[in-house]
Amino acid sequence: MKIGPEVAAVLSLLAIGACKRGHAASSLACSADLDVDLPTGAPVATVHATITTVAGANACVAGMDETACAIADANGRATVVARSQQVALRRPRMLTIDCIAGEKSRRTDALVRMRPTLVGIVDEVHTSDAPTARVAIIAGEFRAWGPAGTTVTFEGHTTTLGGGGPTVLPFDVAAAAARMTLSRGSTYQWLPRVDSPTMRLLPVTIARPGGAALTGSIRFSERSIASIAERWLAGITSGPLAGGSPNARGGVVVTARDRGVQLARRVGDTASFDDVAVIGVIRESTRRGACGTYVDARTRARVEIGWTAIDGEVTVYQRATGRALATRSFAAPTPRCASSIRSSPRSTYDDASVEAFVSQSARRL
Repeated sequence: MKIGPEVAAVLSLLAIGACKRGHAASSLACSADLDVDLPTGAPVATVHATITTVAGANACVAGMDETACAIADANGRATVVARSQQVALRRPRMLTIDCIAGEKSRRTDALVRMRPTLVGIVDEVHTSDAPTARVAIIAGEFRAWGPAGTTVTFEGHTTTLGGGGPTVLPFDVAAAAARMTLSRGSTYQWLPRVDSPTMRLLPVTIARPGGAALTGSIRFSERSIASIAERWLAGITSGPLAGGSPNARGGVVVTARDRGVQLARRVGDTASFDDVAVIGVIRESTRRGACGTYVDARTRARVEIGWTAIDGEVTVYQRATGRALATRSFAAPTPRCASSIRSSPRSTYDDASVEAFVSQSARRL
C-alpha cells in the first residue's frame, strides 16, 4: 500500500476483476491490484495499479480523469499511476484494465471499493462506513461519538466511548493556547486573529469494536482555534491561568456570554498568549428608551420607534493570580432620535476606552 504524506487519510481499494469483454480466444493474463493515496485537503487522489500480464505488454488503466499506461517488465508486472478527483473515489466505481501484447489483448473491468478509512473535513473526522464514529470540535471542546467500546486516541490520551451521546475528550487547553499567535484581524482590525500552525492538523485514531484502528487528522478552521482559546480564557474568573512570560505586559479583552467568553480585542501589540499579563472581562447590559411615534410618509401608518444602548462594565484580572485588579463602567451615549427614521437607533460603549483601561492596568503591574 502506498502511504501518503503525514497529513494523508489513506484509502485502500480492492480491485475485483473478471474478464467480461475482449477476444474470447485470448489467453493473455491481465489482472490488477490497486492502492490510492488521498491526501487530506487535496482535491486530487493518486491511484497506483500493479498490473500482472506478460513481459513487454502495454498495460493501461482507464476510467479515471486520465488513461495511464506502462510497459510490463521481464516478470510481467507493470506499475501504472493515474489521478482522479477525490470525490470520484468516495463511492464504488468501475475501472477498466487493458493489456495488449502484439495481436493479443484482454480487457478486465475492475470494481473499485473503498475499505474503511477516516474521512477528514473541516473541524471533524469520521469513519467512511457504518457504524459511524466521529470526532468533532464544538465550542472549544473535542467531542466523540461512536458505538459502545469504540476507542479514540487523541493528544496522547485513549478514551473508550460508552455509546449514545457525545464523550468529551481530554485536551490541555492551556498547552494549546501557548502554541497560538495573536494578530490584528484582516477584516475588522480591532478583532484579534488567533492562529496556530502546529494545530492546523492534529492526528486522531479511532478503533471500533472488532474493527481495525483507523488513523486520520482533524483539520481546524480559524474560528475553532479561537474557540479553544476562549474556553481557556473563560477560566480567569475562577482562578489564575497557567503559563505566560514573567515579563508579560500585554493583554486581551473578552466579552462575557451566557456560555463562556468571546474574544473582543487584543491590547497593544500582544503577539501571543505568553505576552498576556491581564485579561479584561466585559459584562454588557442594555438600556432602552423611546424616540416616539413616527408617521410613514407614504402609507401614513403610525410606528413607535425605540432606541437601544449597550453599556459595558469591565473587570481586569491578573493572569498569574486570577485577582481582580480594577473595575470600571463604560456607558454608551444615548442614541440620537432623528426627525425622520425607519429603524431603532443603537449605540454602544467605546471600545478604544476599554482597551486603554486594560492597557493601563497592565502597565501598573
